Amino acid sequence: MTTAELGFLDPLFALADSLTSVDDQLGHSFGLGEPAPDSALARDDINLEGMWVSHVAISSMGALLDHVIQLRELMKGPEAAVTVNAPWTLMRGALESAGLALWVLSGSTRSTRRTRALRVLHHDYKERGKWEKEHRKQPEAGQTGDDRAKQVEVLAGALDLDVAKVITDLSYGDAVGLLVALPVGSTEFAMARWREASAFAHGRTWPLLHLAMPTEVSRIRGGFALRVVLDEQHYEPLTRLTHDILERALFVYAELSAPDDSGKS
Repeated sequence: MTTAELGFLDPLFALADSLTSVDDQLGHSFGLGEPAPDSALARDDINLEGMWVSHVAISSMGALLDHVIQLRELMKGPEAAVTVNAPWTLMRGALESAGLALWVLSGSTRSTRRTRALRVLHHDYKERGKWEKEHRKQPEAGQTGDDRAKQVEVLAGALDLDVAKVITDLSYGDAVGLLVALPVGSTEFAMARWREASAFAHGRTWPLLHLAMPTEVSRIRGGFALRVVLDEQHYEPLTRLTHDILERALFVYAELSAPDDSGKS
């Protein structure tokens, strides 16, 4: 890809700028703003003992911003150097974070949003528990990752949520596929973009063979070497998907965090 034909990235970069330009970083809301005390999102967080729906959404979009900011430096910064794998890797991270935030926030009821947020945290604590065992590092005080995962499970039961769903394994990539109503395209379209990005991230060759245009073939030991050119147009659908999911997540966050006197669930 060349830096000359990457204008389709600008809407995503502008959306990121609209968040990072707000001077509330000490509040850790990344320009999103804190939920109003009487908002639906604030009510979602009641009795969750710090395992808030709002925090899962905000931290996910914060991770997305980190990916997008680094992507802009790579592809449009003063010393831009567009490589084959890194742009897809960074955008995959952004897509997963955007998808996770939207999936959690787009639950139509309070119990659904709580269940999804607790499922994310249960998965996270189980991963922490594995790390503690692998690293042979147990906390000197407080609870282990497995202890915290069990705490999530108990909390879900106390709140009369679907515990079986809360403790179901979660893949961050699958969170994209779990979105029922995508802003653009279909679930199949979104998962295809995610799989392309994941393959590039891990150095697999099949996306290049399917998406790139061969320009030269040479014989090498044991076979042939293929020189290809990857047109930047193939990166555009992934970019637009990430932008549109983020835009939708921001819209839903704004709705849920606005003052609401109805007490709707």
